[in-house]
Amino acid sequence: MLALALLACSAPEPVATALPASAPGVVLTATTNGAAITVQGAIRGDQHVDIDAPTDAREGFRYQILNGAGDVLYERSTNGPILVDAFLDYWGAEAGLDVLQALPTLGRFQVTVPLLEGGERVRFQIRNPDQTYADAGSYDLSRIDADELGLYEGVLDFETLHGSGPSSNRLDIAIIGDGFTSDEMGDFRRKADRLAEELLGRAPFAGLAGLIDIHRVDVASNESGASFDCPSCGVRDTAFGSIFPVEAINRLSGLSYDSRAIFQTEQWDVARAVSVVPWDFVIVLVNTDRPAGMAIHYATATTDWNGFAEAGVHELGHTVGLLGDEYATDFCILDDRLGLPPNITDDGANPPWMHWVDPGTPLPTPSTSDYRGIVGAFAPAYNCADLYRPQRSCAMNAGHEFCPVCTEQLVRRILQHADPIDGIDFEGGKAVPHGPIDDVVLEWSRNGKVFRTSYGLEPVRVGSRPFEVRARLDTPDVRVGTEDLEQVWRFE
Repeated sequence: MLALALLACSAPEPVATALPASAPGVVLTATTNGAAITVQGAIRGDQHVDIDAPTDAREGFRYQILNGAGDVLYERSTNGPILVDAFLDYWGAEAGLDVLQALPTLGRFQVTVPLLEGGERVRFQIRNPDQTYADAGSYDLSRIDADELGLYEGVLDFETLHGSGPSSNRLDIAIIGDGFTSDEMGDFRRKADRLAEELLGRAPFAGLAGLIDIHRVDVASNESGASFDCPSCGVRDTAFGSIFPVEAINRLSGLSYDSRAIFQTEQWDVARAVSVVPWDFVIVLVNTDRPAGMAIHYATATTDWNGFAEAGVHELGHTVGLLGDEYATDFCILDDRLGLPPNITDDGANPPWMHWVDPGTPLPTPSTSDYRGIVGAFAPAYNCADLYRPQRSCAMNAGHEFCPVCTEQLVRRILQHADPIDGIDFEGGKAVPHGPIDDVVLEWSRNGKVFRTSYGLEPVRVGSRPFEVRARLDTPDVRVGTEDLEQVWRFE
């Protein structure tokens, strides 16, 4: 993954380097009004950030860690704040109202940033329609202690459902519930178990289970159900305020649009609650019988229906993989600041996943049984009639399995949060790699020349001179962007 972990062969002390392989992180709670971003608080927990090259710098929201001279030490991008803005802009125009002004908590979000040596400030940027970035605010990292919000006091318990190793080198997923009363905690725990089982049984997560930890966090709500789910319903007192935002817009405007979108108004409290465990991504299970799901800052799925676990994996496809919906049953919402997700294109004749398209496959591709299981360019997608998806059936549509294009993106994204090996020890003159998975290729080199290529975690005799090890996940699921699957270790 191009992160450098620098150790000494004769002694375990690190060699000075600009960036570590990973760093402790802090969660910043922020608000966007569409153009400016302000930070209101900080949450300290057992957070870790994998330090990689910014290969995902195509998303609509970007943050950068700057040193005292204003140099960029690290950056990463995602889409959450701009997705919210595009969603609310669309519905505000439909309803004739300023949704953020009416419901300002919808503009809240959180971002986890690494605490790097020399890092003094975080700069937030929003991508313009012309794909350039504009500054949208900043935060002085020296304010973290003064702005500390503390953890959520209502956490009853937490448990690691699947632990594969140290969170400093794992993709950590936290499952939390909203709208479950204390009497319903047993039901929430059973559903969290079912979701974890579904996720770990589905490729590519199943094959990379050694890189993933899953935690459950128990929080009881005062009342059962979603906080708000229909215009004629009252507001329920739930821990995180999970609402159907389009229904809230219906109530404010008198309209009657139908949408399965759902997310939390109390975004910051979710982050405070799940920070009792390490986490990179969160899925919120909402206790309502209305089938719904959405993924912006957190993945969300309602639970009182048979397909909730499958819906939860679909929503994690959005947050973990930054994938787009491949169906066309909702409203077509596009924004030039966002661009298109990696599994969606407006060029059906030359899709960006051409490396998965077999010769002879027509482009665009007819949606007929002749092309079942074939990668091509199928319309519609992303709720838009003139956009294309890679395959007829996929977990990002109505299918069970992720298609090859989505699988590739998920693998690359998982490896941006966890490296293929945990470290290298020395025993009896041999270097002994250790890690969570065996499907790794290790290239051992000295002075730029490879002297050994090994497969798996076998010990290698290396001698006493400086050497370098390039570790790479060995998988056929990734054909482009393989640099995301690598890390480099240098030993003096």
